[in-house]
Amino acid sequence: MNTSRAIDKIKNFKIDLRVKELTIDDEKLIVELMDGRSISAPLWWFPRLLNATVQQRANWRVIDAGYGIHWPEVDEHIGSEGLLTGRPVFIPTRPPKIVELDEKWVIANEQ
Repeated sequence: MNTSRAIDKIKNFKIDLRVKELTIDDEKLIVELMDGRSISAPLWWFPRLLNATVQQRANWRVIDAGYGIHWPEVDEHIGSEGLLTGRPVFIPTRPPKIVELDEKWVIANEQ
């Protein structure tokens, strides 16, 4: 790509925080936005998703005119703006201790 074409792309760049695609595994949530950016967050930020089954995690839909994601089976809602600003649903003072319990990963209740 030549320099002038790259500059034109930058000048014409439009911020679009709508959700295009989502990837989720046992460790992280990755959201691809319509403007080409990807946001990654650790799954322990979202305890409902951390404790959900693979099937429950796979059942998601885009909501709020494209600016949010909803998992109806676990009643979780996440907005793209919150992901961009680094707002976890679970705000720990330190990373939680995660343990396996009956084939599910859960946040240990440490006191």
